[in-house]
Amino acid sequence: MTAVNKQVFRHGNPLYVLAKVLYSQAIKKGEMLKLAIATGVCTPVSAASDNDTLYGIAEEAHAALAADDSKVHTVKVALIDPTSIYEFPITGTPSLVAGQGLSISDSQTLALAATDHVALAIETQAAATSCRVCFLNPPLLGGASQATSFDGA
Repeated sequence: MTAVNKQVFRHGNPLYVLAKVLYSQAIKKGEMLKLAIATGVCTPVSAASDNDTLYGIAEEAHAALAADDSKVHTVKVALIDPTSIYEFPITGTPSLVAGQGLSISDSQTLALAATDHVALAIETQAAATSCRVCFLNPPLLGGASQATSFDGA
């Protein structure tokens, strides 16, 4: 899926922060971002294995620049928190049951998966192309993967 600037927030009261990004990094509104602890820089996630460093969701875009203008570059990010509702595209067209775990497919898409969950489906639907989700509290960065379902089964 080609990343597009799309608002994915639907309901809640997210906590927003300004996150540091490289001047050369393009960020799209609605992309899930990971945080590199060593540098404090956010970049878009790219795979399910990024679940342990998921930081937040970009609320604004950042254009990639050809040269550094020597300023600190930031984007507004909604920190991951389970009290806010988002709507994300779903890879394939799976039948979803509320409470099923979803993992990262790419920076703007989630996938039904058995492990590496970052979010839970909060609605049941057949042949889902998108779904409203709540994100799981992230583990301590570099920690273990999330549970495989809402009830921890």
